[in-house]
Amino acid sequence: MNDRAPSRILLVTGVGLRGEQEDRLVSLAGRFFDPPVPVIVHRYGVLRSGVVLRAGQRAATGRLVARLRRIVAECGEPDVFAHSFGAWLVGHALIGDPGLRVGRVVLTGSVLRPDFDWKVLISRGQVEAVLNHYGRNDQWSRVSQLFIPDSGPSGYRGFVASAGVLNQAEPHFAHTTFFRAEKMETAFRQLWGPFLNLRPGELRRLVDPAGEETWRPVPWLLRANLLRGLALFSAVAGAMSVAGLLVLLVGGLVR
Repeated sequence: MNDRAPSRILLVTGVGLRGEQEDRLVSLAGRFFDPPVPVIVHRYGVLRSGVVLRAGQRAATGRLVARLRRIVAECGEPDVFAHSFGAWLVGHALIGDPGLRVGRVVLTGSVLRPDFDWKVLISRGQVEAVLNHYGRNDQWSRVSQLFIPDSGPSGYRGFVASAGVLNQAEPHFAHTTFFRAEKMETAFRQLWGPFLNLRPGELRRLVDPAGEETWRPVPWLLRANLLRGLALFSAVAGAMSVAGLLVLLVGGLVR
């Protein structure tokens, strides 16, 4: 007999999730658990500057920390589902606020670094357990470190063995495949729901916890510098165009 049941689920959305996909998770949580578990949705939204700029990342993380504090104060520690940049936000919110605590965490399409240290969060009691459900065809997660500072392909290749995470691979899943109707139903019934329900000692029978031993990020020059480089190039080109136009105008006036 299971002795654990979530009291509340927080879904932290990321790039690519739509309203009907959020609704499916709400419906599944209502059907899988008895009594039904309410789901709170924290929407990050579509790709925008908050993903690629440090200031935007800090602001988005701060908003999630504030939301989590309110949820914990009102309802207790929620279990968390986090997708894409939502996974990045959850990890960094917990690292940045050692007093913040949640229950179990399910990640999909994660863009956290594969060597992100979940083990320290688990040892501090901030997280009970982490399941990383990842897709080997998730090309967005694979290249995320080229665009998002301090990110990496954990949604494409899993976390390293020392991270303290349960990794479960799906050979053909892309970034949002998990949230298709039939895929989500299967995932919730066979993996996500049991992960939230089982006693701590039974979790490792769900998946093979092994992961690769090491991970190396791409060279520093390529890390999250592509978009910023293009933005800088555009700004310089624009400034040069304006300067050239001013020179022509001044030259015409002098004549």
